[in-house]
Amino acid sequence: MIEKYKQDICEIGRRLYNRELVAANDGNISIKVDENKLLITPTMMSKGYMVEDDIILIDYYGNVLMGSKKPSSEYLLHTTVYKNRQDINAIVHAHPVTASAFAVCSRPVDMRYMPEAIMSLGVFPVAEYARPGTKELALSIMPYINNHNGCLLSNHGAVCWSKDVYSAYYLMEQLEFYCKTSLIAEQIGSPKIIP
Repeated sequence: MIEKYKQDICEIGRRLYNRELVAANDGNISIKVDENKLLITPTMMSKGYMVEDDIILIDYYGNVLMGSKKPSSEYLLHTTVYKNRQDINAIVHAHPVTASAFAVCSRPVDMRYMPEAIMSLGVFPVAEYARPGTKELALSIMPYINNHNGCLLSNHGAVCWSKDVYSAYYLMEQLEFYCKTSLIAEQIGSPKIIP
């Protein structure tokens, strides 16, 4: 199962990179292996060019159990979600341009004028600003873990969590799509809210 998860992480990394949801070495991806361990992407490596041997197995304290690379400094962001949501098995953190612009402007994503966005994406609130890779960043998302599919990280990017890594990726893809749609709609006129 671990080898399959590693393949999935690499595939999602390529998709994120090819869809320009991350640039350079940005972002991170994880899959929960059990209640104490997760696979996570390495730090300072392009998500578009990872291979299975690059993926690291760590415990919830960040100790490397398998792999030769250094794990993402954002591992606390991931373990915070896993500790609080037993139904969550994968997390994708990225920096999609439009959604990140919403985060920079501290604007939550609430697409009440598109039924698909309401049903599948939900509201993405903005967590308070905290420096990347810190305990404070992990704590900043705590208010949103139980009632949302993810959130924007103030002045940073976005994080999505779901039952599997493909579902978490699709949330990120949808988030960026609806942010772009919202931006264009507001430039054209006044978006019509669904009653």
